[in-house]
Amino acid sequence: MNTNKIAIPDEIIKQNNISMEQTHKFILLVFFLLSSYQINAQYEFKTIEIDSVEINEMDIYNIIDSLIDYEKQCGYYSDTLSFIINTYKDTSYNDTTIFSITSTNRLKILMSRYSTGYFIYKRHFFVIENELISNLFFRTSKKRLFTYSIWLVPMVDFGSHSWLYFYGNDNFIFDSGETPCPR
Repeated sequence: MNTNKIAIPDEIIKQNNISMEQTHKFILLVFFLLSSYQINAQYEFKTIEIDSVEINEMDIYNIIDSLIDYEKQCGYYSDTLSFIINTYKDTSYNDTTIFSITSTNRLKILMSRYSTGYFIYKRHFFVIENELISNLFFRTSKKRLFTYSIWLVPMVDFGSHSWLYFYGNDNFIFDSGETPCPR
């Protein structure tokens, strides 16, 4: 019959003359080391080349100006706040273009391999995702390399808002907006 005992943590502490304070410090150290590893291991970097674009549809400037004015009232606003514009054609409804714009302080995290263009307006950086709709934007001969992060775990950006528009017959129609910033 095997009479070996399994040592429990309290017995190990007593046998090795380790104080509870030392045990707590060790546990905290292990926790912080594992936490910092997890934070650093949640994403990987990718580099893509994106075309510089210019705006074809002048009403976009009005939309952007109103969004920047709105953002200035929010606590997370900075004059380098970035925006992501998603555009795509909805062929099921008279070739209407879906146009959404989202503000972010985490552009390098939210960019993707679907980024098709960029421009800078009033010190703010704008990235176009998905389709580059020719009656809204046109490519210039300039290109730029960007490095962005791919998050391996879900991330929520609480410091941003989104606006959705439909574009058809040379007009923008506001659909909806979502913002964490009370007016």
